[in-house]
Order: sequence, then structure tokens, then C-alpha cells
Amino acid sequence: SEGHPFAQVHPEIARNPEKRIINLLFDISEGPRRYIERIDINGNTITQDHVVRAQLPFAEGDPYSASYKKYAKQSVQNLGFFKSSDIKDTPGSAPDRVNVAVDVVEKPTGEFSLGGGYSTDVGVIGNVGLKQHNLLGSGVDAGISGTVSMWQKQADISITDPAFMGRNLVVGADIFFIENSYQTYQSYSEGRYGITLRMGYSYNRYLSQSWNYSLIRRWVNDAWSEASWYILDQQSPSLLSQLSTTVMYDRRDNRMMPHRGYFVSVGGDFAGIGGDEDYVRGKVNGAYYIPLDDLTNSHDWTFSLRGGAGWMADWGNGRHDVIDNFYLGGNNLRGFLDGGAGPRSVGTVPGGHSSEDLLGGRFMYNASAQLNFPLPYVSSMGLGGRVFADMGSVAGVRVKTLYTDPATAGSRYTPISGDTVMPRVSAGAGVSWKSPFGLLNIDLGVPIRRSHNDRTQLLRFGFGQQF
Repeated sequence: SEGHPFAQVHPEIARNPEKRIINLLFDISEGPRRYIERIDINGNTITQDHVVRAQLPFAEGDPYSASYKKYAKQSVQNLGFFKSSDIKDTPGSAPDRVNVAVDVVEKPTGEFSLGGGYSTDVGVIGNVGLKQHNLLGSGVDAGISGTVSMWQKQADISITDPAFMGRNLVVGADIFFIENSYQTYQSYSEGRYGITLRMGYSYNRYLSQSWNYSLIRRWVNDAWSEASWYILDQQSPSLLSQLSTTVMYDRRDNRMMPHRGYFVSVGGDFAGIGGDEDYVRGKVNGAYYIPLDDLTNSHDWTFSLRGGAGWMADWGNGRHDVIDNFYLGGNNLRGFLDGGAGPRSVGTVPGGHSSEDLLGGRFMYNASAQLNFPLPYVSSMGLGGRVFADMGSVAGVRVKTLYTDPATAGSRYTPISGDTVMPRVSAGAGVSWKSPFGLLNIDLGVPIRRSHNDRTQLLRFGFGQQF
């Protein structure tokens, strides 16, 4: 693995019973050279050979290293197209030649989903989708889906080629329509439709980079008459033209349910390639997962630390729409309503512009510590528990026009509160259940430190994944 694929290591043991010690001698020699003569893909009745070969860290003619086998097996399994995979070695036509056989067992990759449930974000949910994760055995992921709820409508058509033209290149596109009417805690509705073009590549098995270009038509409408001037100022359509990139270093053992390892990602957005928005936004996120196997004698205990920060600045003469700002609350700060922590307008006129609207901000940071553990007697039923502590803040007012000075704002005078980097802190516990009908998540978060203007949410739950 360190560049010496033909080395042979022979351990020798020398015991000393009187001193109760054992000496270990490692005799290292270069060893005979061997090269890969042929790679055979077996059992792939649907998936094309090149899809599997693209996941292998070696090709015909490469030096043979047995250490590649474990990584190759995991990479093939991560495709999600096979029930099982195995890597075997067989002798080649000469002593310095070896053949590698990749044995796989196909599984269905088409998916028709019809689902329902309830979420504290969007209310009652209904969704329908049609996906094929391995279109005609090419490895291409394509799908169409739609969601309808009390407060949200969404439709999406997507296609992704994980090995475009047989290269280390992920290429994809999304066409989407979203309409949100979160007027239970906002005084306006928001909608958008557009297209996103995606491209990504890996530098090695741990380091990767992705690029996105989005062209999105957005609108804010149906604002209440008592909404603040910061919201009424942006009741017109806008066009967002944005280029984004993210670099990620990922050493997690499992991306879906990590138990050990860590990841760090650094990204940025640039808006202003045409359109009505001109800003630059930077983001950094990371997480570290610590297994507690030695302490608990169980693989189901994991302690994790997560953190992130973001900052944005304007350039040019963009619109400064609040829908582009950073928001904190909900999933990234449990115990607080979505967007409920941070700058917020203060109502000034009873019966008039009295709404206290959530405005977000230019700067955000958050961190979380969480312990995942099995629940006694019911872990075999798919139930798991967690305890957590979250903290974070949003600051830096970003609006089209400030109306905080009574001398210049006149009748539009609207002060803003909560614009501080003071951390908000919460703690709580949660339960997850992998039920036959989908994943149920319940979190009880209690705010420990908050600003007087923040909106809290003691209980948060969601249910209803695809089935």
C-alpha cells in the first residue's frame, strides 16, 4: 500500500518465559514480482463490465497488490447494484502473472415509490417517484419524483452518470420546481424553478471535488399586509445564476451510517454570472466519529462531533434578497424553529407592519456533540437512541435597505433584534425507528441559552420515507 507491492513479510517469534516477554522479528524481503494478467467480471447479468471496472483501483498490466482487494470489494459494493461481491485471485499463464475474478450477484435497481407521512417542517406529506439507479446496466441514475404537502409542492427530474465517458468524472443534471408556503412561521410564500448542472471527480479514494452551475427563477409573494418592509421590498421575481464548488476529504467507514472516521469539506458559491444576485459565499463543514466498541463491547455506540461555518459578502449591485442568507434552527440547531435563531425584524405598528420576520444573516457557525446508542430490549426492532448538545449563531444583517434609523426611515422605521454572534445552546435526546413503513425520527430539544427574540421548538419529528 505504501508503494512496495511485492514485499513479503515473515514474522518470527522468540519467547522468553523467565522475563515473560516475547520478541518479534519481521524479516522483510522484496519478494517475487507479479502483475495482473486478466480481470474477469462474473455474474453481472445486467450491469455492463465497464461499470464494475471503473470501480477497481487496478487494471490489466498493473502491479498486483493483495491490499487492493478489500478496497476493490467495498467500491463495487458501494455501487448499490449487487447483493454481494467478492474478489478472488487465480494463477496466470506464468509465475509472475495473476488473474483477478470479480464475482457479483445482481439485485433489482428500479424503484417505484409511493409514500406518505408527517413532518414538522411541511406537515402532511405525500410523494410518488420512479427511479432507475442502473439504467440499462450503464450505471446511470435517472429518476422523476414529486412531493405534495400542506405547505410544500416539489417536482424533480434528475440524471447522473457516475463514470461519464468511462472516465473518473461524475456528470449530472436536475430540473426542478419548488413552492413553499411556510406561513406558519414566515409571513410570505417562496417558489423557484430552474436547472442545475453537476460535475465531480476524485483525486484519490479520499479526496474529491464537485462543481455545480444553477440557473434559478425565484419569487417571493403572498406576503401578509403586516409583513415588515424587509419582506415587502423583495416581492418581485429574481434570477439567480450561481457557480458552486466543494472539495471534500472523506475518511468515514460508511457515508450513510458512519461509525468511525472523519470528513472535512470546503466550498464556495459565486453568484453574478448574469442574473440579479451578486454575492460570494464560503462554507466549511466537518465531522469526527469515534467508535466506542472497546468501552461498550458493542458496535452500536458512536460519539460524533460536528461543526461548520459560513460567510457571504456582496459585490456589484445585487438585490440582497433575504432568501439567500444563512439561517439557523431546526436540523442544524435542535430546540429552535427552522431559521428561528438570528436577526429578526421587530414589529412597530399595531395593526400595521407588526410582523417579526426571520431575516437570516451573512455569517453563521454551528457545532454539535452527539452520542448514538442502542435502546435496551428493542434494538433488534430497529430502534436507536441519541443524546445531543447543539450550539451556533447567525449574525450580520443583509437586506436591500436598512430601516433602523428613525431619522431617515420615516414611516418605514423597523428595528432589528437578535443580530449577535452570541451562541445559542440547546441539549436534548432523540429516538430513531427503522419501521417497516419508513424512518421515524423524534427529537426533544431544550434551549439552554437563547436571545429573547428567538423562536423555539421543543419537539421535532418526521415520518414517511419512501416505501
